[in-house]
Amino acid sequence: MSDSTSHCRAYFERLSEFLDGELDQMTAEDLEKHMNDCPECRVCLETFRQSVDVYKCVGDEPLPDGFVDALKDFIRSNSD
Repeated sequence: MSDSTSHCRAYFERLSEFLDGELDQMTAEDLEKHMNDCPECRVCLETFRQSVDVYKCVGDEPLPDGFVDALKDFIRSNSD
């Protein structure tokens, strides 16, 4: 793994804390600067933010039969 990939992964692992406002100010500012400078990480942040928004809108409705298996299959087929 390259240094830049490792660096990006470290930021990615903190996205949830960032969106929840749980990071200290210096760490949050560092993450924001990285997101502004790294297009790939910016896409990850926006995708994660949208996923959280969708989850909040779904509520407690049960998922249709087979949905979870289909989602797992989709993720596996697109993870390469």
